[in-house]
Amino acid sequence: MLFYRGWALLFAFVFVLLSFPLLAQEQNDFEIDLSRDVIEISTGFTGDRVTVFGTKLPQADVILIIEGPSRDVVIRRKSQVLGFWMNTKSVRFEDVPAFYDFAADTQVLEKLDGDLIQSTRIGLDYLNLSGTDEDMDAASLSRFQGALVQNKQIQELFPLGPKKIDYLSPRLFRVDFTFPSNIPRGSYRLRALQMENGSITAQRNRILTVQQQGLSAKVNYYAANRPFLYGAFGVLMAVFIGWGATQVLRRD
Repeated sequence: MLFYRGWALLFAFVFVLLSFPLLAQEQNDFEIDLSRDVIEISTGFTGDRVTVFGTKLPQADVILIIEGPSRDVVIRRKSQVLGFWMNTKSVRFEDVPAFYDFAADTQVLEKLDGDLIQSTRIGLDYLNLSGTDEDMDAASLSRFQGALVQNKQIQELFPLGPKKIDYLSPRLFRVDFTFPSNIPRGSYRLRALQMENGSITAQRNRILTVQQQGLSAKVNYYAANRPFLYGAFGVLMAVFIGWGATQVLRRD
């Protein structure tokens, strides 16, 4: 499996090397492509990697952002009450990306206007993580935001810093995005920005899908969409296993 995947990645890379320079010369355009657009999760999944290839104008810089799917996240703070640790405060954050990563050169980010970075959500500081607790002061909310980001980083769902962009030539570039074993299922949006003199001159979007396959996909489907059948099957399996164990012990 790994052998064929390696050859597929090699062919994709050769295709990019051959076709993208011609496209750039003929159309003077900005293009990207993925080594594949589907990540399949099966039993024993340990994570995966997707390579982004692209072509740009020689004088331009590139920034890539991948994120999704959005979910609500609750962060709780524990405090000691009468000698026991209890949840004493919680904040719900809405529309938090389950996964977020980006690639850019630090020198390019330093030259960008703050409003542009915020509107395009480049970096963790500009994800607009807003809590629903209106009575909380800014300092306390900031601590909850920090806890949210730290938890995501521990799970390898948020980056510690920007990924490196490998420039293969003045026109060609590539970036490797790594996805952990706990990557959530769903659709992920990849945005590629071509930058010149601190402004966006072109943007390309791609969709990456993370989905389950095999037996685990069927189990997940019934657990989410047919909970009664899923629970009944679990009960029957438990009864059958218990009955089988009883018969074995009786024979002994």
